[in-house]
Amino acid sequence: MQMRSGFRGYTLAILLSAIGVTLLTSAGIAGPNRGAILLVHTDDAQDYSLGVDYSHLSGLECPDDIECPPYDESSCYNNACAINPTSHRGTDLTVFWVLAAVPPLEDDPDQVCPRIKGLTFGINYNEADLRIVDWGTTARVELQTDHWPGPNEGTAIVFPDTKLSPVAEVYWFAAYAYYETVLTLQGHPTQGGQLVDDRVPGNRDLIEGYGSIGFDGAEGTAVDCRFVLPVVDTSWGALKHGFR
Repeated sequence: MQMRSGFRGYTLAILLSAIGVTLLTSAGIAGPNRGAILLVHTDDAQDYSLGVDYSHLSGLECPDDIECPPYDESSCYNNACAINPTSHRGTDLTVFWVLAAVPPLEDDPDQVCPRIKGLTFGINYNEADLRIVDWGTTARVELQTDHWPGPNEGTAIVFPDTKLSPVAEVYWFAAYAYYETVLTLQGHPTQGGQLVDDRVPGNRDLIEGYGSIGFDGAEGTAVDCRFVLPVVDTSWGALKHGFR
C-alpha cells in the first residue's frame, strides 16, 4: 500500500502504530540496527524493462537466514564492500538499488542479526541533469512526501517481514542522466534517517552514513563499509543514564 500525497505531517511512529508496532521514544537505548549505513549500488549489465520489479536483483543482498554472529572474513556483510556506486550507461536507463548495511560490533559475542522492520530516508539530485522514471520497494506500507521521488523528498516504509540480513535491499530506482551528475542519499526531510526494529515497543537507530551514485561517469561514493563500532555499555547504570 502506497500513500503518495498529503502525509508530510505523518511520522514513522504513526505509520508503524497503524500495523501494531510501537516505537520506543527514548534515545537512550541502542537497538539492533545501530551503526547502519545506506549504500547505493548499480550494475551496468542490468537493462531496464517497463513493468519489471527489480527488488532482490542487486546480487549483494544477504539471505535472511544468515547466522549472526559470526562476522568474519567470509561473512556476507563484506558484500557491502562490493558496492559499485558509479554508472557509465550515459543516457541509457540505469537501475540502481538502495541497501541498508548494519556493521558488526567489536568484541560483542552476543550480537545478533539486524532487525529492520521500517525506515525513513530521502534523496537529492539536480532535476536538470537526471530523471527518475521508475521505482519500487517490497515494503508493505509506504508514505511518500508530496513530490517523491523528486529532489529533497523522502519516504517512510514498513516491510511485511522483518529483515534480518546485515546487507538488505530496501528500495530500487531506474533513471537516466542528461549529463554527468550525482544522486545522493540523505535523511527524510521531516523525519530524518532512521531504522526501526520489530520489538514492542520498537527501537529507533539513526542512519550513520549515506552513499551516492554517479551517472554518465561521474563518481559516486560508498560509505566506508569496514568500520567497526565500539561496544555499547548495556549495564544497568548506563541504561538509567539514558533516561535522565
